[in-house]
Amino acid sequence: MRRDLVVVPEGTTEDKLIELWVRLKKSEHTRRAYRRDIQFFRDFVEKPLAAVTLEDALDFWRNEAPGGQQQAPYHQLRQVALQLRL
Repeated sequence: MRRDLVVVPEGTTEDKLIELWVRLKKSEHTRRAYRRDIQFFRDFVEKPLAAVTLEDALDFWRNEAPGGQQQAPYHQLRQVALQLRL
């Protein structure tokens, strides 16, 4: 059995799944950054993560930056990595 797969109980909310995943990160700074990035992405796509398409993720990556500011390269990479994991 693969160790990276988890059976999720039926009825588990998207918010609960995200929080469980974020809590796996050791650094509180990283957890805060991931929560902020996830919420920003969810606000952008305005749909459940299960319905998000690659096109949605690419639109977000190309067109959005928090506060309309240019993102630092590391921040951009973190957001892309985060989207791939979600």
